[in-house]
Amino acid sequence: MAPPPRSPPPAPRWPLRGGRRLGAALAALGAAAAAAAVAAAAATAAADGVGFPLPSTRSASPTGDLVLAVVLARHGDRAPNLSAPSYASGSRSALEHLRPLPIDTTQWPSGYGQLTPQGLAQCVAFGRTLRKRYVKPPNGTAPLLSATYHHGETHVRATDVDRALTSASAIAMGLYGTTTGGGVPVHTVEYARDALLDGSSRSHCPAFASAADAVYDTELVAGAIRRSRGLLAALPALTGTPEKKVTAMTTPELVGLITGLRDLRVCQRAHGVVVPDEVSRWDRTLEDVTARVTIAKWDVPGLGGLVGGRLLRATARRVRVGVAAVAGVAWATARSGLGGECNALGHDADESGECPRRLTLYVAHDTTIFDVRAALGLPVAVERGAYVSHVIIELRAAVAGNGSAVPVGPDGRGGGGAGDAAGAAATGSPAGTGGAPINASLDSYTVTVLTGVNESSTTPEGGPFCGGASTCSAADFVKWIDSHVPANVATACGLSAAAASEEPGAASAAAADGGGGGSGKKPTTDPLAGAATGGGSGVGWGRGVGVIATALAAFGGGVAVGFWAHARRSHPGYTVIED
Repeated sequence: MAPPPRSPPPAPRWPLRGGRRLGAALAALGAAAAAAAVAAAAATAAADGVGFPLPSTRSASPTGDLVLAVVLARHGDRAPNLSAPSYASGSRSALEHLRPLPIDTTQWPSGYGQLTPQGLAQCVAFGRTLRKRYVKPPNGTAPLLSATYHHGETHVRATDVDRALTSASAIAMGLYGTTTGGGVPVHTVEYARDALLDGSSRSHCPAFASAADAVYDTELVAGAIRRSRGLLAALPALTGTPEKKVTAMTTPELVGLITGLRDLRVCQRAHGVVVPDEVSRWDRTLEDVTARVTIAKWDVPGLGGLVGGRLLRATARRVRVGVAAVAGVAWATARSGLGGECNALGHDADESGECPRRLTLYVAHDTTIFDVRAALGLPVAVERGAYVSHVIIELRAAVAGNGSAVPVGPDGRGGGGAGDAAGAAATGSPAGTGGAPINASLDSYTVTVLTGVNESSTTPEGGPFCGGASTCSAADFVKWIDSHVPANVATACGLSAAAASEEPGAASAAAADGGGGGSGKKPTTDPLAGAATGGGSGVGWGRGVGVIATALAAFGGGVAVGFWAHARRSHPGYTVIED
């Protein structure tokens, strides 16, 4: 269906027609080689989503036309975040921990943490991959997006960090080209308040931070660091931190020092910086510690719904409003008009996911990727958060039992009896739909989850959200979110009700989740139906988080150790520290 006219260009019409190894492999490349690898990856990354495995309980097919897509991506290659080590600029034994040193402007002229030219190229290449998927899809598939940017189609949101903002703009350039891609607005909020894309930070989820602190002191992390005597002895010289200060550090402080050094080494390898052997000899140990920390924090069962829950809740809302917009439900179509709330001056942020958009692009950090993977029940490992790694959630119209697409009328709605105005007036449904919105049910749509990094094709990845498959009905997907994500993530994370209400988009999200979802039904208390109608309940979350914290304290992180034992089978390079 078409929202009220917007000119120029014409307003978009929602389509419904026929039709573990660490990213060190990339980091080890020089800039030219990396650019070539990115170009090669971009040339083959336009998979059209046909043939994904389906859960046995559903007959839905992912071959219908795209209705919307939500894309979360990490920024591209960047400069080191903190400081150069002592060996780069002579003796620094008197310096305090993590005091910035003069950066090597030959390799990173823009400064600490900034996007590099290599990172810019990676993001443009990823944008071109999205263009091949959504603007110029193969095999005659109906495109999701217009050839040029339109406000009613695309929404871009990044964290308020230079490298994320620049990466978002570069992806938009690849998506729409230099003519209009440079004019795509990138929305953001103050980083300290960005609970949506920084869900695992201590300020946004104290419960997760407490669980992570408990895991730090287990044998998995603290024990491994203690056994790395050679690295501990070398840290003062490697980082410029006084030996007494290193000796007195707590485990979280040591983790910060070690992972900070590892971050620098990743950046140096990516840019071919030659270092002495006494520095590079510790690379594998640094990777081992970092892998343990990542698994310990994010692979603990039950915590994913906290750290990535806000983003999944917003995605569920986008699915509901997308279905409602296609069906022509009044509350959804009214939002997208020129005078609608989604286009009102100063109301473009759409933090809660209530505006009809065909593409929502989030650009953030590796921790955001980990948050969402954990929330979806997918494996979390360091290489899953490599530069321009991404998670994509696509909503498609289901295909009818005879293999044809669900029919639509010329206005983008299902073809009901002509002139059925009486039925429409009685039900509030669009005229011409037989008195009921066509395809307003989430069962008439499928959701597919795809993942990847910039150096490989985007591919479907199955998980518990679809019963082990990558594709399932939209109804099943939002029901799973409702049963695995707290209704109020902020309070489940340990924030006060007052603090939760101050999060960007909290008020509109609460209003949406209190009633009025994509199905047009009244709110429900059924935990499996809540997300489909907007009334999610988040089953047992207050109790569940307490049980997890208690278990971590009682068993010394045995859960995380078990995950490490499983992970090391596919990560032999990380196990240089004896367990």
